[in-house]
This record gives sequence, structure tokens and C-alpha cells, in this order.
Amino acid sequence: VLEMESLFQSPDYSRVDLAQILRAVQDQEKQKLHL
Repeated sequence: VLEMESLFQSPDYSRVDLAQILRAVQDQEKQKLHL
């Protein structure tokens, strides 16, 4: 969670990058549920 907060605070990441990161996290969570 702390890592995600640092990413949101970083100006180097655009909204598109954040959207891709969120999608990747959601996909990982879905995979965990299937496991």
C-alpha cells in the first residue's frame, strides 16, 4: 500500500500509467482469488 501511495505522489507517473498499474493490481488480485 505504501508503494502505491508513493506512486500516486510521484509526478513522473501520468494518469494513464496509474490506470495501467491499477489494472495490473486488479488482475493480480483476481489471480490470487483463483488460487
